[in-house]
Parts: sequence; C-alpha cells; structure tokens
Amino acid sequence: MFVTPFVPTMQIGDAVPGTRLIDQTGRAISLQAFRGSTLVISFIYTRCPDPRECPLVSAKFKQLQNDLRTAPVHLVELTLDPKHDSAAVLRRYGAYFDANPRRWTLATGRPDDVRELEQRLGVFVAAGTPSEPIVHTESVVLIDDAGRIADRIDGVSWNVDDVAARARALSGTQANAIALLRLALSRGVSALCGSGGVAGISVGAALLLFAAIIGAFGIGIARIFRMNFKSPD
Repeated sequence: MFVTPFVPTMQIGDAVPGTRLIDQTGRAISLQAFRGSTLVISFIYTRCPDPRECPLVSAKFKQLQNDLRTAPVHLVELTLDPKHDSAAVLRRYGAYFDANPRRWTLATGRPDDVRELEQRLGVFVAAGTPSEPIVHTESVVLIDDAGRIADRIDGVSWNVDDVAARARALSGTQANAIALLRLALSRGVSALCGSGGVAGISVGAALLLFAAIIGAFGIGIARIFRMNFKSPD
C-alpha cells in the first residue's frame, strides 16, 4: 500500500526552501530568489468552481497589488493544480486579474515539488477529479526579506487591509495601525473562541466580543472567589 510521506510544516522563523518553480512568463524561479522583498503567498487553482474561494483570493490579491504598489512587497500565488496549470494557463488567469509579473507571480512547477512545498507552507490538498473540485485548506503566508516565514493567516476570510498592513510592517514601510490592531484583536478573539472565523470583523466588533469574553471570564472568577472565601456568619 502506498503511504504519503510525512512532510513537516515549517514554523515561524524557518527559511523557505529553494524549490524550483516556474512563473507565468515561463521563467524559472524560487521563493528564495525574492530575498530583499517581503512576500505575501497564497494558493489557488485556475479551474476552481467556487467564486468564494480561489477567485476571491485572486480578487483580494488584485487589491493588494494596488495597495502595496509603493512598498517592497511581492505577491505570489502558488497553484494547487500544477498538472493543469502550466505557465501559459497561469498567464491567462493572471491577465483576468491584471496581475503584473513584476509585482505578482503566479507559480507552478513539478507536481511533486509543488505539493511538498505547499505542505511545508501549511496547506494540504486532497486531489480532485475532472468532475470534483480540489479540496484544500486556505492560508496566507508572509515571508520576510531574509526569506524566513514571518506570519501565517489561516482561512479565506482574511481582510485585505489587515494583510496589507502586516506586509507593510514586515517591509519596514508605514503600516495602518488600525488594521494591525484589528488583526491582533481578531486573533485574540479567535484564540479564546477556538475558531478562525472572525478574521474579517471590524475593530469595534472585535473589541465588543473580546470585552464580552473577558467580562464573562471575570464574572466567573468573581463567583468562584466569593464561593471559596465567603466570610462566616
């Protein structure tokens, strides 16, 4: 029986490997080739039938391309379907979203290499069929200018302003403090709730939810304190 080899997921601070990839222009590249720039990496495939998944990610990348045009940040979308998504296919797909190859790379490569790189970046794929979509996890991975993993934002509901602010902060350019606060609050609420489904909430909503959770926690502690340290009559 064939057993898929275990591929360890890289952690914050790990250097990205020099896996050989091909961009939409047919040029050989690797993620290490972008050292000196902050990378924002996400994952798509061109035949994705759900407009709420890959097409939405690429639409967000189009906005990021505009928002980060003055920052030393490069965008990378890595295909989840390298057997189909050749450089030419990715070039046509990228043109639909006005991807500028100088700012936004769409990458493919040897299927085994691409699959291993995606797993190491924390994205896992269940191969689809011609009649079934590819099932995969969602993530945005940020790489610092030294070629090391700096952050990972899971899920498809990430906010463009938050990711842009995080990328700007990593690249040493002026970042939106409110967006950074919203991202931090969202992560704090997610950690307390055990869910990643609040990534797109507003600062106000995050503050209210966070305050409600802390308030409920405080009430519980106060009740325990009264029960255990109640003064004798």
